[in-house]
Amino acid sequence: MDSQNLPIYLCAMNWKALQSHRNHAGPIYCLSEGRKDGEVLTGSSDGFVAAWSLSEMSASKFAVNVEKPVFSVFVDRKYHRLLIGTHAGEVHVINYEEKREERLLATHSLGVFAIAMIPEEDLIVTGGGKGILNIWNRSDYDLVRSIPLHPSKIRAIERWGNELWVGQSDGSIHVLDLPYLNSTSVLTAHESGTYALIKHPTKELILSSGGDGLLKAWNQNGEELLSVQAHYQAIYGMSCTKDNLVTASRDKSFKTWDLQSLDHQSTVAKPGNGEHTHSINAIHYDESSSRLITVGDDRRIVFWEDEKA
Repeated sequence: MDSQNLPIYLCAMNWKALQSHRNHAGPIYCLSEGRKDGEVLTGSSDGFVAAWSLSEMSASKFAVNVEKPVFSVFVDRKYHRLLIGTHAGEVHVINYEEKREERLLATHSLGVFAIAMIPEEDLIVTGGGKGILNIWNRSDYDLVRSIPLHPSKIRAIERWGNELWVGQSDGSIHVLDLPYLNSTSVLTAHESGTYALIKHPTKELILSSGGDGLLKAWNQNGEELLSVQAHYQAIYGMSCTKDNLVTASRDKSFKTWDLQSLDHQSTVAKPGNGEHTHSINAIHYDESSSRLITVGDDRRIVFWEDEKA
């Protein structure tokens, strides 16, 4: 894990496209788990959030129109709420059981790209386009605190133990302690922005990716343990399967990496068999169905199956 340049090599493609849909009228920017198991949600520039059945691999009847481009989607199943972050800096709080909007949070300016939760403190965290991190009471959405970071877009928020890691478009990662949310360190991580963060499921590491196409691994002291030129354009999303990390990029490809060694295993990059023809903006692995879902600028949601599973 201390190597700075792990070899990148191609092998047989593992992933097969099962279904591909273009129900949205614009690029799809975000993807999240659904209101229940066996479902995912997509958010698009067309202003719609749509639900998709993983068993049917098709659109469900549920959809919400907020009439502005959607940059982030988050589901809080405890309170039956759907949080939708928009291009305008608003967060729509939708009760999906009662099918009504409970709150409209309009304290951010510019886009809301990242929404996360601190369940132990019953808090919701939203990141705005001018570097403001807002902390909300999870039950009633009263604003608890606003934390100014670097005045650039907050693109990723990830919980790691007693810390909150926040990636921004200036390339930094801010580390805040919990529950006090004081800044403990600022890491210089990626050129052209830090776009995604994900906690390693079995190791004491957090993985980051950015506009430079690099995949990096960090320990809890903020030390960079690994840096791999994983893609040659921005990496917008990451997800973990049982054995692999999957990265999705503006270069129209997604790649799988062994979770233990972070060696490259496979690449899906050739349009024509359901693969994306434009930037892949988000990726999600559903453990219950063992399916991978990708979305992108081509307005397409694609359901994938691992042929070797």
